[in-house]
Amino acid sequence: MPTEITGELRTFMDAFGVRIGDPRLEPALALLGEVEETPPVRNAGALYSAVRSLPSGVSIMLRDGVVLRAFIYLTPQKGFTPYARPEALVNGLDLGAANRETVRAFFGPPIEELPAFDYFHAGYDIAVDYDDDGAVTTILPMVESA
Repeated sequence: MPTEITGELRTFMDAFGVRIGDPRLEPALALLGEVEETPPVRNAGALYSAVRSLPSGVSIMLRDGVVLRAFIYLTPQKGFTPYARPEALVNGLDLGAANRETVRAFFGPPIEELPAFDYFHAGYDIAVDYDDDGAVTTILPMVESA
């Protein structure tokens, strides 16, 4: 497992814990281009919303206005276009060409696995979804225990 995640994924991870409107969120938003904010929904006493860009393939989830996780889609899903620079997400791992074997070789053994899903801890928690052929479909970095 790498000692530190670098690349555009790190930019999203650096936004964790940052409140909407904070200038520290700007580098992550700059990777998206035009964004829209979804209306908040109350769940278990918290307000959840998202800042997303369908053309960029990213949805940044917020809890009470603070960045909690990022869904980065590498295949067309839920109206999202695939992320345009999968090779730039993680330095040393081209997620556009990666499969389950190469992801595990990079991050190490998952702490949890299901048939189409691996869960890693690499500074933050990272979930990786795969299609039936083992190709990466989504990478989801998140604040641990969120």
